[in-house]
Amino acid sequence: MSTMQIVFSIIGLVLIAGIIGHGVWTLRRNERAQRERANELEQKRQQASDDGFDEDGIGAVRVIKSAPRTTVTEPLPTVADELQDAVTPEPPSMRATAEDELELPTMAAAADDRVEPAPAADTSPATASSRVQPSTQPTQQSMELPLTPSEDEPVLTEEPEEVIVLHVTGQIEGTILLQQMTELGFKFGEFDIFHRHVDTAGNGAVLFSLANMFNPGTFNIDMLETFQTEGVALFLALPIKSNSLQAFTMMHNAAAKLAQAVPHGQVLDEHRNPLTRQAIQHIHQRIREFERKRLIKHSQ
Repeated sequence: MSTMQIVFSIIGLVLIAGIIGHGVWTLRRNERAQRERANELEQKRQQASDDGFDEDGIGAVRVIKSAPRTTVTEPLPTVADELQDAVTPEPPSMRATAEDELELPTMAAAADDRVEPAPAADTSPATASSRVQPSTQPTQQSMELPLTPSEDEPVLTEEPEEVIVLHVTGQIEGTILLQQMTELGFKFGEFDIFHRHVDTAGNGAVLFSLANMFNPGTFNIDMLETFQTEGVALFLALPIKSNSLQAFTMMHNAAAKLAQAVPHGQVLDEHRNPLTRQAIQHIHQRIREFERKRLIKHSQ
C-alpha cells in the first residue's frame, strides 16, 4: 500500500467521524431546544390561567347566560274548541275567537228555539231533503249498522255532554260534497248543515252531523254547485239513543270516504293532527268511559 493511499484512508475516517459527531451534536441540540420551547409554552399557559390572558393578550371567552324567557302563546281556536264550548260553557272573557273559524250552533236548541233557514235560500228541511234524496242506497255496508232508532225522540233535544270531532281537509267542491252526502245517507236540514240519521231515509234521531270548518259554518244548498271549502267537520254529540261506538265507526267511515273523494283529502282528529290508530283507540276509550259514567249516574 502506498503512502498516498494511507493518507487518503486516514482523511476519510476523520471525515466520517466528524460527520457522525456533528449529527449527534445536532440531534442533542434540537432536543434541548424542544424541551426549552415546551417549558416556555407551559410557563405562558400558567401565566394565562393566572391573569386570564394568553400570550397574544387575548382573554378567555366568557359565556353569560341570559335569564330564561317565558313566552305565552295562545292557541288558535279549533272546531273542537267551538264544539266543546257547547258542552262546557266558559266565561266570555276566557274564549278566543277567530274570524275564519267555524261557530257551530248550540246543540241544545229547544223545539221552539231552533234556527230557521233564511227565506232567500229556501232551505227548509223538507225542501232541502228532497233535493239530496239518494237515487240509490249506499253501497258500503259500513254505512248501515244495526242501530236502534228512537223515532219518538226529537232530533236534538238534549244538552250534549261529550262531543267527538273529526276533520276532513282537502280541496272540497260543492258538487263532490253533495254527491258524497247523498251516497253516505246524509240529509240537509237543521242549522243549514248535513245530518246522518239512524237510517238513510232521514228517519230516527240524528247520529252525527257535518258542518263547514270555516265561517259561517253552514251550507247554502242552492249554491253548492259553486261552493268550495278547504275542510269540513264531522261531530258526534253524546249522549245519543243508539250505540255510541257504532255511531263513531259510521262517522269515521264517512270521513274516510269523503277524504278519498277529494284532492289532497286527509282525516284529522279534533286537534287537526293526522288521525292515527292510537287516536282512534283513545276516542273509543273516551266513549266507553262516558257510557260508564253515564250508567253509574243513572243507576244512583
